[in-house]
Order: sequence, then structure tokens, then C-alpha cells
Amino acid sequence: SMKVSMDFPKKKATEVIDTEDRNSILTMLEAAFPHTKGTLEENVIFVGMDEVRGNIMVELTRDCFKSLGYDNILYLQMLKWDGYTHGIIICCAATVEDDGTDFMSRYFCPKVGINEDPVTGSAHCTLGPYYAEKLGKQDMIGHQTSERGGIVQCILGDDRVTIIGTAVTTVSGSLWL
Repeated sequence: SMKVSMDFPKKKATEVIDTEDRNSILTMLEAAFPHTKGTLEENVIFVGMDEVRGNIMVELTRDCFKSLGYDNILYLQMLKWDGYTHGIIICCAATVEDDGTDFMSRYFCPKVGINEDPVTGSAHCTLGPYYAEKLGKQDMIGHQTSERGGIVQCILGDDRVTIIGTAVTTVSGSLWL
């Protein structure tokens, strides 16, 4: 496998302070992860959105994040709120047990035809700046914990995020021109 480095503009997650929007987001997530009903709300640390309302970003406590699981996720529920256009980033801060990672995340985007994306560079454009501010670090390791999963290094510049991941060749071939 080889390392791939990509350079992206930073995307800031702004806190959703509109009560109706915040409630709609949390109701949608409780419906998508039915086993969190009644516990999701009290485990929410932050609910945010990027400038273009493309992605929602929700930070949960680590225990709640870990409890999301991979079965019985009702992806269609994620289509129910039209206040965003692209995907839902769910994340949590990591602890010492998490093998040197700074944060963990998952990315769901049934609105664009992908229930859960395994490893997402663009989501880290939002995650990187958020955790940089929160943890006071410019160089962090994120673990996207989809079933396939992957480790992503985020290095913050002034208005850019460098994202370094490991690529695995899945298809190779020859193109005759």
C-alpha cells in the first residue's frame, strides 16, 4: 500500500443554534440509529454544519459513538430532513485506548447514493479544523471506523488541510490510446 497526500481547503463546522434545526437533526439520527432512542440527545457534544449546508457534523461521547454499530441502521431516515444536501459526519474524541488516534468518525451519505463511505477525505476538511481547535494540535490522526475503515492524518495549514492516507490498489489495467 502507498501513502497518498491531498490538499484541501478547510471547512468550518458552525454550531447549529436554531432549535428547530437542531431538533430535526437529532430526531433524524435517533430514527436512523433506533437503539440510541432516548440516549442520543444526552450524549451530544456538538451539532454543526459547514457553510454550504452540505454536511452535518455531530460529535457524540465516545461510548455513544461506539454504540452506533453496523447493523440495523435505517439509512432512509437520513433522507427525511432537507436542511442539508450531502452527508452526515458523526465523530468523537479518542482516548488512550484508541491506539494513538485523536478522533474517530463515520460518514453517512445516502443523499448521494452511498449509505456509509469507508474513508472520506472531504469529511476530514471539517474534522481536522474542528479537532485542531478543540485539542490545540495542528497535526492529528483520525480513524474512520466504517466496517472497512482507515486511518487519516490531518495537518492544518492557514486555510488548508493536508490529508494523508494509505491507498490500496483495487483495480489496475492498461489503457490503449
